[in-house]
Amino acid sequence: MAPVLDARNLRRSYGATVALDGIDLTVEAGRIVGLTARTARARAPPCRPSWA
Repeated sequence: MAPVLDARNLRRSYGATVALDGIDLTVEAGRIVGLTARTARARAPPCRPSWA
């Protein structure tokens, strides 16, 4: 089954601070995925959504 989400080599930085570096994420159809973080600050989106 083809993935509904396939992201490769994601990188996100805030100035000199690198938050994500080289993250790959694949989600198959019918799966539920949750991403968690220790702090509210760490929950910033790793990339800008297409609707933003």
